[in-house]
Amino acid sequence: MGKKDLLKSTTKNKKEQKKKTAAPKKTAAKQAAPAKGTVEKKASPENLTGTALLLQQFDAWKPAKLFAVTPDKENEKRYTSPPFYPEKSKTEIDEIQKLLALKFDIQEILKKGEKAAAEKAAAEKAAAEKAAAEKAAAEKAAAEKAAAEKAAAEKAAAEKAAAEKAAAEKAAAEKAAAEKAAAEKAAAEKAAAEKAATEKAAAEKAAAEKAVAEKAAAEKAAAEKAAAEKAAAEKAAAEKTAAAKAAAAKAATVEKIAAAPVIEAPAIVHAEMKPEPDPLKKILTVIAAFLVIVFIPIIIASFLNTTNYYLKATDGALELWQGDFAPLGKNIVLSMPGAVPPETIEEVYCKKDVFPIVAGYLLDKADTLIEMEGLPDFQHIQSTLQEARAYAIEKPMSAQIDNRMTKIEFMNLLYKADVELNSSSVDGKAAAIAYLEKAALLDLDVHEAEMVARKIKTLQPEK
Repeated sequence: MGKKDLLKSTTKNKKEQKKKTAAPKKTAAKQAAPAKGTVEKKASPENLTGTALLLQQFDAWKPAKLFAVTPDKENEKRYTSPPFYPEKSKTEIDEIQKLLALKFDIQEILKKGEKAAAEKAAAEKAAAEKAAAEKAAAEKAAAEKAAAEKAAAEKAAAEKAAAEKAAAEKAAAEKAAAEKAAAEKAAAEKAAAEKAATEKAAAEKAAAEKAVAEKAAAEKAAAEKAAAEKAAAEKAAAEKTAAAKAAAAKAATVEKIAAAPVIEAPAIVHAEMKPEPDPLKKILTVIAAFLVIVFIPIIIASFLNTTNYYLKATDGALELWQGDFAPLGKNIVLSMPGAVPPETIEEVYCKKDVFPIVAGYLLDKADTLIEMEGLPDFQHIQSTLQEARAYAIEKPMSAQIDNRMTKIEFMNLLYKADVELNSSSVDGKAAAIAYLEKAALLDLDVHEAEMVARKIKTLQPEK
């Protein structure tokens, strides 16, 4: 239905309403008109007073000649209609006229409305069915999740009970091994103490005998010294007497020579007398040489004993013993529960034979701690690896342990960064970035370094 049809319909409706309202007015006028032959008498306006004067009707004024405008023929020739839309372009005006010229069919509109309502009802029905299906699926998933969580909880409880049982058994075994090692250590210490007491008593006896011998030697040396001094005094007196006699003889000879003619005589050379050695100094030198000869082998044997290592297989453990700083004796260094002993245990080992065994055992222990369920104990793992590093005397083993320590430190720093990010602390992000920057300084491979760099870039504010 176009604009013209709407205008026609509106005009037609207005005309019908006018006809309907005009018909009753004519009827009323006919009824109110006076009958033919009767003349209505009008009262003179001067005689009207009050209400009659207020109700008096007057005819409308009409001029004697109606005014008429003289048409301007020249203006009509020049007249043009104003533009449809003054500020629009021709293309826009054409589009607007096309829109105004469109025709609409109310039946088609009703059909489209019914179709839209049907589509909406179908969509609502489909949405309701979909929501019901999703709700059923969600309830099913929730039931499955609850069942899975229950099964997981039961499994975790069973694993926890098994782990606690294994830990208790392990603790009992370690306690028994420790008690056994302590008993053996106490027995060894007791034997060492008894040996040390015996050695001390022998040493004290030797020292007492040595003191007696030294005293006797000192007394003998003093007697010899006194005798030597006495002999020296007697010798000096004799030499003095001889010198006096020689001097007297010489004086007599000089006088005799002075009376005789002068004859050149050969010079007399007097030989110097060497002092005799001190007997006490000689004895002390002998004693010192004896002590050096006795104690140097003991010190060398004690040092060599510290380089001896021993392996001892006990119930479920392998023990490492080391020689004491003494010619004999040894003490336990490390107990390795679960370690497999060699097929043939030698009587004595050197460092290069036993240290790789200990380093490998400690490295396997660190791997076991890493693979345990739950959060790894990074501090315990690091201390175990550091202990293994002390026994790694070969370069491949040292490199392997250093790499493992770097990985553990890397995991520890990443865990600390995640904890700071998940905390409610104000400085959590800054602390996480600090941990990541510390991790970036480690000896990482290419993928790990790229991952840390991405995390730091994500956390840092954009500039």
